[in-house]
Amino acid sequence: MQNLKEIQSVVAEKLSRGKTGSLGSALDLLPLMEKDERWTLQVILQLSSPNAMVALRASNCLNRLGMSIPNLLKSHKKAILREFQTLVDNSGNLPIDMPTILAKLDYTPSELKIIFENILRFYDGNSHTFSKANCLQALTDLSVKYNYEKEQIVSILRHEEQYASKASIKARCRRLLIALL
Repeated sequence: MQNLKEIQSVVAEKLSRGKTGSLGSALDLLPLMEKDERWTLQVILQLSSPNAMVALRASNCLNRLGMSIPNLLKSHKKAILREFQTLVDNSGNLPIDMPTILAKLDYTPSELKIIFENILRFYDGNSHTFSKANCLQALTDLSVKYNYEKEQIVSILRHEEQYASKASIKARCRRLLIALL
């Protein structure tokens, strides 16, 4: 069994290695994260890394983990929300997959309000296509799951479907509207 320093070192190396824009060797962490929660926690701590590529790779690993083992992600809700709050407080920027990670967790009504507002704020302040798409997906998922702010999300989706400059955003909005209506 590896000690915490060894885990931190391997996580840092895997998340920082690779070409810009690629996942590098980050996905090598998934089997380790599935077997030992200490690995998952160390990846979560990298969400607020000052290195944007490390944060992006960490969020991608966590998003994939949430797709394959949702309960493992949910068991780290407190740590994920702590890193999310750090990001909101310090920069307001979120790694691309962060909204979809947040949508996979369960919330109290007060937590939901905070999460929803912050994802909406990130959506409003972002022009990157993937970021916008992930925010729209997360907002829709939360709206459906909690029956929360559906009218607002329908309005946003209809507006984007009509005025977005990217065809991919328009297509995503059409699919998300079907899920909401």
